[in-house]
Amino acid sequence: MAGGPDDRARILQAVFDSCVHSQPDVKSDAGYEQYAGFSTKATRRTIAPLPNHVAREVYLLLDVLASGSGAALSRLTRSLSPLPMLAATGSVATRGAAGDGGERRAARGFVGLKNQGATCYMNAVLQQMFSIKTFRESVLRAGFGDTQASDMTPSSSTETTAETEREREKHERDKREDEALRELRLVFAHLHGSERKAYDAMGFCQTFSWADGRPINVSEQQDAQEFFSRVLDLVHERSKSLKLQESPELIFQGILEHQTISLESEHQSNKEERFYHLSLAVQNKANLLESLSLYVKGDVLDADNKVMIAGKKRTALKRACIKMAPNVMVFHLKRFYTNFDTMRMVAIYICNIYVYIY
Repeated sequence: MAGGPDDRARILQAVFDSCVHSQPDVKSDAGYEQYAGFSTKATRRTIAPLPNHVAREVYLLLDVLASGSGAALSRLTRSLSPLPMLAATGSVATRGAAGDGGERRAARGFVGLKNQGATCYMNAVLQQMFSIKTFRESVLRAGFGDTQASDMTPSSSTETTAETEREREKHERDKREDEALRELRLVFAHLHGSERKAYDAMGFCQTFSWADGRPINVSEQQDAQEFFSRVLDLVHERSKSLKLQESPELIFQGILEHQTISLESEHQSNKEERFYHLSLAVQNKANLLESLSLYVKGDVLDADNKVMIAGKKRTALKRACIKMAPNVMVFHLKRFYTNFDTMRMVAIYICNIYVYIY
């Protein structure tokens, strides 16, 4: 390319400022920042909403401009440095999974997640959560990972009291959760904007922990439903800490009503419970409707199992009904049962049972 290093640097900066980045009003969450931007107190520079085919050409042009010119490369590095995600991990358009051979995704294809060994359960759940537009955009706008270290520093008191110890433990827990959810935002950002065929989510694996504090062991298969619930727990807890008006996980939240109905009188007691998924039996069921019918059918409690109602033990029907359905209903299909003859878990193959329900 003709022109000296300074000319290249000026052209690169012009392309960068006009095509790649924008500086919207600090109160606005419009544009591509919801997929790749992490706000800071100083600035909110974000990736502009370029179509993939345009973004590809722009990044190739930047690469040509920066090649062989120390001044141009330095200018590009300084321009990228205010972006925490890009500075720490590389461009959304270029970072991929180790070992993917540098393969680019198809023009109309999707970005995959690298299997770290036995993390197919994690990959499947994250892909499904990402595909729910309302949830992914809520997570990306929530500010997880934007918290500065100074904002999360516990009291500097040297006194060792129960209160300061609890404060310190809460600080450490919040810090770990914030790191995990920042990585979740990175996963969603790359699934949306990466040009690579697959994304390496090892960063998420290293920061995520189960409810008992255990980290993810990438060589062990885990329960997908348990992982889904844990992610929602993390989102819920950090949303409370950040005092968000609308927590992202609420789109999955419904209300169950547990009913105890006397079959010997007109007495009935109801108790509400919030839920994020329903666990449905699928053994010997032809479709989802049959599983749901069994779920709400309930059990008759009689003989020795009679319920104390109005001061007297009575035969009663105990069941759970869906009082309020969530915007997104999640069904956990109970695909395993215990064979007490062999004392082993047995899988139920359901292949195409529920396809027509969607």
